[in-house]
Amino acid sequence: MYPSVKISKIKRAIEYFTTSLSAHDKETISICVDLIEFGMLNTLITFQGNYMEYNGGEDDKEKVLAIGGYKSAFLSDLVASYLFEIANQNRLFDGAKVTGIYQDDGINVTKEPWSVERITT
Repeated sequence: MYPSVKISKIKRAIEYFTTSLSAHDKETISICVDLIEFGMLNTLITFQGNYMEYNGGEDDKEKVLAIGGYKSAFLSDLVASYLFEIANQNRLFDGAKVTGIYQDDGINVTKEPWSVERITT
């Protein structure tokens, strides 16, 4: 999940889940998202005693979460939850007993077997 979580997806998920909050709360969240974005753009990683700048994408808007980055598991779960919500609104999981996310792993439990075609389309 991490390599597909861009700052734009994080912002969309936050926007979706905060629609009922006050303007003050949304402004506070916006400041926090700005700090997270700064962190995503300036992540250092270490390997065998060497520090390197993480470049999860060529363009700043294309940078993705780094595994082990600040709150990256939470943000990954947030985006996955948002995607599940959108999928459920569009009835993509009709026939499912359980659809959810935990610790950046998704689960979809169905009442009957699904074909490969249904899973991949």
